[in-house]
Amino acid sequence: MCRNNTGSDDAYIAVTEAIGTAVVCVMTSVDVKNLISDVNTISNETRGTFFPKYCPQLKRAGSCLDDLVKAFSPCLHKYFLTNVLTLTGMYPDAVDLVCKTDGEIMFMLAEPKTKECISKLCVKGCTVPFHLGCDNWDISNLTETQMG
Repeated sequence: MCRNNTGSDDAYIAVTEAIGTAVVCVMTSVDVKNLISDVNTISNETRGTFFPKYCPQLKRAGSCLDDLVKAFSPCLHKYFLTNVLTLTGMYPDAVDLVCKTDGEIMFMLAEPKTKECISKLCVKGCTVPFHLGCDNWDISNLTETQMG
């Protein structure tokens, strides 16, 4: 893909180097081994220590994508590049949302009543593409009536 879009191997070489750099960056930014272990044991009781510990690490790791995206840019068609930039641009906000109030949204999503509500909303809204119907959707603001 890089050769087809750029006419040389230089972009491909840059991408492979950027991948290696990004992996090292993530591994030095995030305590991955303990994160994986702690994710498997997180509970409502431990979330008060989990999120303050890992959220800053995950936030820092977002910058590891910058050089990778720059390296990939010449290889991607404009449409795909726009999507990649959109997704990587959303990363800090996604981390903020997940980390807000020590991961409250993650625990809300696991509650049976919330699962039922999401299921109902998804059935009602399944004909609307996700990106058009849920741009600023924050279920934490739904009322008891809206949740059914």
